[in-house]
Amino acid sequence: MNKTKVSLVKGPTDAASLVIRQLTIAANAEMPEGVSAFTIKGVAIGPNEMSSPDGVLPALVWHADRIAKYGMNRNTGLEPDFTKDDDSLLGHTVSLDRFSGVTAEAVLFLMEALHQAKDTLPRDPQNKISVDLAELVAEFKASFGSLQPRRVHGMS
Repeated sequence: MNKTKVSLVKGPTDAASLVIRQLTIAANAEMPEGVSAFTIKGVAIGPNEMSSPDGVLPALVWHADRIAKYGMNRNTGLEPDFTKDDDSLLGHTVSLDRFSGVTAEAVLFLMEALHQAKDTLPRDPQNKISVDLAELVAEFKASFGSLQPRRVHGMS
C-alpha cells in the first residue's frame, strides 16, 4: 500500500507562523470580549497579522534570534532572512528557510520571545490589559535603520 505523507507545515517559517497564530488565538481567548491580547499603539493585532511573515512575525523572529544567540552562546541563531518590503506591516518580511537546526528549536525560541513580550512589554495605554508591541517593533525597525513606521490601520 502506498502511503502519501501529508504535511501542513512546509518548513521552519510555516512552523513559526502556525505556533504564533495558535498562541495568539489562545491569548485572545483569555481576554474580555472584543479585546485583542496584542496591540501596536492602540491598534488591535489579530492572529493573522501576528503570525504572518509580512506582519509582526519578523519582529518576533528577530527577538527570538537574539534570545537564541544569547541563550546558546553562539554566533548563529535562527538564521532568519529579512527582506525589505515596503508593503509589509513592519517594512520587512521574514523567512527561516535557511535555519539548519531542528525546527522545534526555532519554535521554542519563538515561543520564548512571545512569552517575554507578554511578560515585559508595557500594557496598551488605552485599555490597560493588552500587550503593546510598539517597543518591540521600534527596536526591530531601529535595527534596520528604518525608524519611520508604515501607517497601518490608523497606526502612526
